[in-house]
Amino acid sequence: MDDKKNKNFISVVVPAYNSALFIEYSIKKLINFLSGVTDKWEIIAVNDGSTDSTDSILRNLAKQRNNLIIAGRTEQKGKGFSVKEGVLRAKGDFIFFIDADLPYELKVLENMMFFLKEEYDVVIVSRVLPGSFARNKANLFRRMASRVFRIVIYLLTRLRIKDTQAGFKGFRRGAAERIFPSLTTSGFAFDIEILLLAKNMGLKIKEVPAILDGGGISSINLARESFRMVYDLIRIVRRHKI
Repeated sequence: MDDKKNKNFISVVVPAYNSALFIEYSIKKLINFLSGVTDKWEIIAVNDGSTDSTDSILRNLAKQRNNLIIAGRTEQKGKGFSVKEGVLRAKGDFIFFIDADLPYELKVLENMMFFLKEEYDVVIVSRVLPGSFARNKANLFRRMASRVFRIVIYLLTRLRIKDTQAGFKGFRRGAAERIFPSLTTSGFAFDIEILLLAKNMGLKIKEVPAILDGGGISSINLARESFRMVYDLIRIVRRHKI
């Protein structure tokens, strides 16, 4: 056994929706990475009612791996719903979730683990911290929409977090067990509620820089989802009486 390997049990939740074009590559890449980091790991892939062959691809992969667990449903419930389902099924000492197209360089997980082992309960990647960069930048409209949404989030929540929406977050098991049963947002704004819950519980949150490894492959209709995210954000603010 490699003594440099992490001795802790790591769970990684992968929410997937209509990801047939890349999900096999993503899962195999994640398997190879985790196998080099620790001997104890699991991947929980949650199919959010995909209408393509995502589910069958995942189930074929799971036949070869007993630590690849497939969850999900035939109807779409939202990314937040899928992440919550996966996290609540996770058995790891440290629990992560990452977007299905693996948009971030996976090596940042080791940096996240360092801080989780030290004094932090929640560690999230940030695309705007010094040291972060994107190998292929998103289009101008998407970048501008992200900046505007970050401003709106701060004005409504006063969360002092530079990038709430980056799709790679990690938790100590105890923190995840406190946060996720209280999560009510099923759409893309769920990240904000996670961080508000963590803040209100007095949990320590750390942001770390990350490399955006490629432009990402998204099935999101940005115009439609932007309105949904603002609506969900207002509901979150009201629910938490900010």
